[in-house]
Amino acid sequence: MHNAFILPEEWSSSAMELRGDEARHLISSVRAKVGDAVVLFDGKGRSAACRITGTEGRGKGLAVTCEVESVLPERKPSTKLTLIQALPKGNRMDVLVEKVTELGAWEVVPVRTDRVEKQPGAKGYGGQVERWERVALSAAKQCGSPWLPAIRPVQSLDEGLDAARKADLIIVGVLDSKARPLADVLDEYGRRAESVAVVTGPEGDLTPQEIERVLEAGAKPVSFGGLVLRVETAAIYAASVLKNHFRWDDWSR
Repeated sequence: MHNAFILPEEWSSSAMELRGDEARHLISSVRAKVGDAVVLFDGKGRSAACRITGTEGRGKGLAVTCEVESVLPERKPSTKLTLIQALPKGNRMDVLVEKVTELGAWEVVPVRTDRVEKQPGAKGYGGQVERWERVALSAAKQCGSPWLPAIRPVQSLDEGLDAARKADLIIVGVLDSKARPLADVLDEYGRRAESVAVVTGPEGDLTPQEIERVLEAGAKPVSFGGLVLRVETAAIYAASVLKNHFRWDDWSR
């Protein structure tokens, strides 16, 4: 069954109309047609099983009407994961955003740190954030998730830590042989948390001074294993372990 995104403010329990990129993608790329079933979701946990009942216009003016057959149970992650992510090299952030979206992340906060090499393009970081939002949307549609993580503007590490401080549990991955394994820290913490923040550094890790600031914000230093993981792998690993530990796919809790 096809999945398509509709803005939360355009949500309805009876009939909805897709326009713009979503309408064109559904008809031109996916090749959906009148009579086909489609699931519409608003990225905030709401979704509905619908039927395409009509199309009007062409190109940028295309509109697709969908009749709601049943509103599905609202679903959100039971634990909100905020990923405070130092910008990696190249396009690795694309892979990172795609995978943590599939894993049910609540929000991604890209941050600049001393060892970040990624520079803004012609549009500044805003153009990259727009691309990551598109990556997240595509991942949500592919995996059937009704939840779309918020991709925050690129900001400083200290600004990102302001978001982390709101979480029940804050962890930071560090390249330190004395750091405790992530699983041990989670077992000690327990199985219930409304919100968790994970701070992941860039290539070469956070500087000692930055790690100190993260710890002052209340973070627990953890190890992601004995190997040096790439930035995107470290973030995906942390999200996977946290998802399994807190079981935030148990939507009914």
